[in-house]
This record gives sequence, structure tokens and C-alpha cells, in this order.
Amino acid sequence: MGCKGSKDGKEERAIDSEFQQIGIARFDDFFNDAHTLLDSAETIRSGIEDSKERGAEIAETWQLKESKYIDTVQVLFWAASAENGGQIKKTDLEVMGEPPFVKMNGSKITHDTYNLYDTFSTYLKTVAEGPGKLKEIVDSLQAMAEKAPDLVKEGKNEVQNSSLDLRGKATAIARLGKNSAKLPKELAKCKALQEVLTTAKDDMKELVPKLKELYSKADEVGAKAAGENLIRPREIFQKYHPGPKKTPKEIEDERKAQEKGQAKDKGKGKDDKGKGKETKPTAAAGGK
Repeated sequence: MGCKGSKDGKEERAIDSEFQQIGIARFDDFFNDAHTLLDSAETIRSGIEDSKERGAEIAETWQLKESKYIDTVQVLFWAASAENGGQIKKTDLEVMGEPPFVKMNGSKITHDTYNLYDTFSTYLKTVAEGPGKLKEIVDSLQAMAEKAPDLVKEGKNEVQNSSLDLRGKATAIARLGKNSAKLPKELAKCKALQEVLTTAKDDMKELVPKLKELYSKADEVGAKAAGENLIRPREIFQKYHPGPKKTPKEIEDERKAQEKGQAKDKGKGKDDKGKGKETKPTAAAGGK
């Protein structure tokens, strides 16, 4: 996925965990719990999608016509080698067949390469641990989404009998309905994320066995790069990656497509003009 187009649809993919405050502890506690679950799901999504995209940005592998994640990892190993005079073993890099799969001494690589390594290790950790965690999240959210309609019915009477003033009651009922309607929408994103994780896990099964080979051959390019004083991942990618790269026109077309998508998103945002920003609910006075 190209850097210039990698953020297209990112806002739509992101899992929104924010809910509006109702003002009654029981309901705010309910949506606080939903917030925590959705926030955890978003961390998983970011660990898979954002880490992968960020790695492609640092290494600039998004410029390849057919970019694969292994290309980003390859550039990481090349850069680590180059920063240590063409000897990747000096990074204390260790490749394993089980989580965390790769360990590298961060003190022996520079800032850019460490950031690239961080995206890689985050991705691997998320792929390994994410499926089990996400299943628990989805199961819990599913149960909450099924309770939400009854919660709204109960909530209307409870709000009307509360000490809130007339305006406060109207606001609370509206927010209760909005929060409840939002829950299944975000749940759907979590369910879709399960499919993303399944694909990522399959990809990792192919990637992990290749890591030792990438490690063993890293010095072939690393030594050349070190000889030319090239150590930044993007510099090494541009100089040594043999894969066909996108033309300037293709990159420009991606940029325009991204801008068009952003403009479309802004147009959708106009429908919400005047609506207050959602905030994480807090327990009302006298609540937990």
C-alpha cells in the first residue's frame, strides 16, 4: 500500500471509543466499559494496520509497484547492518521461531532504524497476541450491544425521574440514544478487524520462516551501504532495493486520490456541524 494513499479510509477503519456523558452513573458506567473495550480494540487495529503503514513510510517501501511487508523488514535488516559497518551481528539481533520472533539492541541502531524496528516488533506482537484478545472484546461488546436497546427504554424513564433539569433530561435522552446506536457500528468494525487479524496471521506464518535468511544475507547490502556512508532506511531502499518502483506520475495520482478522499470526508463532516465533540463519559456524582 502506497504512503501517499495509505491513509485513505483510515478514519473509517479506526475504532471510535468515545461516548457522550449521560449524567447518570449507571448509564455512564455502561458506556465507560464499552469505551475501555473499544479502546483496546483500536490498539490492536493500530498495532496491525498503522504499524505496517508507518514501517512502509520510514523505509519508503510504499514506492514499490508491488510492495510486500517483507520488503520493509528487509530494509530494516539492511539498515541495521549498515549502521554497524556491514555486520548485522553487532546489533545483537536475534531471530526466533516463536514470539517475539525478533530482538534487536536498540542502543546499536540510530533513531530512524529503531523506529522502523519498533513498528516491526509492534506488528509481530499484535499479530501473535491480538486474536485471543479481540475475541474476548467482541464477545463482550456483542453482549453489551444486545442490552443497549433495553437500556434506552429503561433510561428514558430513569432520566425523566432524575434530578436533571428539563434541558438536561432532553440532552441525556438524546445522548443515550446516540451512544446506543454507535455501539453496534463500532462492534461491526471490531468484527471486521478479526478478518484482518486472520489474514495477518497467515502472512506472518509465511514471513517468520524467512527472517533467518534475511538476517544471513543482510550484510551483502549492509556492507555496500556502509562503504558509501548510507545508513538511513530510506536511503538504502532507494539505492539498493531491486524491485520496480512507482513512477512520479503514479505517485502524483495517488496523492490526488488521497486529497479527493479527504475532501469527501470533510464534506461528510459538515452534516455534524454544530454538534458537540464526544467525550469519554464519567460517573455522575454519587456513582462508583
